[in-house]
Amino acid sequence: GGLMTPIGSSISMLCFDLMEQTAGIRFPFLQWMTIGIPFSICILLLSWLILCRVHPPASLTPHTLQKFVQETQSRIPGRLSAQEIIVLAILLARILAGVLSTWLPIDLYVVTVIGCCVCLCPKFRLINWNDFIRKANWNVIIMTAAVISLGTALTDNGVSAWLVSMCFPTRISLPPWLLAGLLSLLIFGLLVLIPVSPSVATILAAPLSVIAVEGGYSPKLLFAVMTICIGQAYLLPFDSVPLLAYERGYFSPKDLFRVSFPTQLLAIFIISLWVPAAVSLTGGQLHA
Repeated sequence: GGLMTPIGSSISMLCFDLMEQTAGIRFPFLQWMTIGIPFSICILLLSWLILCRVHPPASLTPHTLQKFVQETQSRIPGRLSAQEIIVLAILLARILAGVLSTWLPIDLYVVTVIGCCVCLCPKFRLINWNDFIRKANWNVIIMTAAVISLGTALTDNGVSAWLVSMCFPTRISLPPWLLAGLLSLLIFGLLVLIPVSPSVATILAAPLSVIAVEGGYSPKLLFAVMTICIGQAYLLPFDSVPLLAYERGYFSPKDLFRVSFPTQLLAIFIISLWVPAAVSLTGGQLHA
């Protein structure tokens, strides 16, 4: 779901911001949705099938299911509360602002910050600041900040450019589908070595812009591949989002790997076929 729109996740917003900074172009909101929505639906269905195959659902009796449904329905209020209406309004306003940003110069970061401020406003009682401070996983936050700093240092010292040049010479001539597949494989590999998505995005942004210019490829193609792959950082429970679930103790790294490995292989296949086609269909030039 975080890949369906540019505002679906913070990492997507970061990738689009990096593309604008390094390549000087931007992905319009609606144009990205034509790429992200089909991919997200496809990979969701496939991952669901893999998950059910590898870890079959528990067998429940009809009585147990009926009891669960009744208990769940009893906890659902008859109508939306004031807080729920406010949250729904914030979400709809954020989506509307994103759609309008296709034609108007709307800063989606500012829209997001305004939404956070409304949620933290004591008058609306949506989020209690003290509860947030107490329940936040500061280990993940500190680790993420540390690795982002490491990624920035690697970029500033030219290590990221050297690393990418070892895998991709700046002057290459590959079919767009093959380039998308190889780039996906490279990014998934980097996410194992550097298991924090924002850092990998920061490391790759400048080299991908160079490859696009020198090789005559559309920056939208390369950055679309990067954005999708960065959002699929779940091969092992090291990235911040899988780590939040892993720390609950419901699954082991082996349990996750049995599902995530075939899912990422399928993701590489889908990216190779769909992203070049989608960029071309939305008016982008794949290769000069």
